[in-house]
Amino acid sequence: MASSFTHTWLELSREGIEHNISCYKDRIGNNTMLGVVVKSNAYGHGILQVAQICETNPNVAYLCTANALEAITLRQADIKKPIVVLYFLNADPADIIAYDIDQVIYDYETAALLNALAQKQNKKANVHIKIDTGLSRFGFFAHNAAEIIKRMAQLPHVTIRGITTHFAQSDKEDQTFTRQQLGLFINLIAALEQQGIRIPIKHTSNSTAVLGIPDAYHNLVRVGAGIYGILPKHILERHAQTITLKQPLTWKTRIMYTKTIPAGASVSYDRLFTAERDTTIGIIPVGYYEGYDRKLSNNGHVLVAADNLIRDHHLLAPVLGRVSMNMTIIDVTNVPHARVGDEVILMGDFDGVRASDLAARIGSTNPREITTRLPTQIPCVVV
Repeated sequence: MASSFTHTWLELSREGIEHNISCYKDRIGNNTMLGVVVKSNAYGHGILQVAQICETNPNVAYLCTANALEAITLRQADIKKPIVVLYFLNADPADIIAYDIDQVIYDYETAALLNALAQKQNKKANVHIKIDTGLSRFGFFAHNAAEIIKRMAQLPHVTIRGITTHFAQSDKEDQTFTRQQLGLFINLIAALEQQGIRIPIKHTSNSTAVLGIPDAYHNLVRVGAGIYGILPKHILERHAQTITLKQPLTWKTRIMYTKTIPAGASVSYDRLFTAERDTTIGIIPVGYYEGYDRKLSNNGHVLVAADNLIRDHHLLAPVLGRVSMNMTIIDVTNVPHARVGDEVILMGDFDGVRASDLAARIGSTNPREITTRLPTQIPCVVV
């Protein structure tokens, strides 16, 4: 647990992460590998903390990072499981080879560079080839990729370990475009195999595609938001009968000060709130610097654990007035026995303060906007 002197901290539930891993592994079965996406500080959940949980979990086959620096950080922290860098080669390419990290590539020049560097190390560079089937970001176009891949396959110090694409709208009920993308990918695989090029690992599915398109599993899936229980609310509702995910991250602070203000008193900058009655307020030492969105001004709720016990959600306390840089004012009038030192849950797996609830209050359908904006300097403890 965090020290009583810590003004804000994160608690990551090991059981919650492992529950979600099990849910996805049960879904995909034994013939498909589970890759856990830990990019962007594990969507705000702590890249090292999540990677260490995955390292000892037999259901996790791969870790997926956004860039090479993230992957190297994991290797330097003694993470030994296979790692694939999904996007940016933003470190010394020789280190990717030295640390046995797979790199997604989307141009021949990078393949040639890795080949030369691997030759110097007397090793093979492991690459996954990115195919653009309709997202229009990185990747070779499916219709002309075969010839380039054939050239890459001739590089003596490059092993084409995988081939991948990324769906543009797998969260939609109408899967027409997603199936067009899948068709392009499958046709390319067939064309490559006709030319004798068989690539061992094939991966297209993200968290939502795993739930809705079982024939797109191939032999590896990349699950990010689902591992953290922060899929958009409409996705969770659509699949509620077949999968139940937990939100493993809890963001906490403490009440630092309380007082009662009289009816008619206004609160915080811009006087967005004026008390209609005598009101007991609590001040918590978290504001937009700490990642608590300013759009939650006069709009959010927190959960106060009076006497450090969460009883029921009448303990939800409204945010009053403007969220400041380093503090927020909450209404604890209806929270029995609220006092200085009580824990306050800013975000957690409780009605009213889930990441999806906070996202909705700032006008978003994407809970990842909440978790990924948490500053990395907030301490994170695994509980």
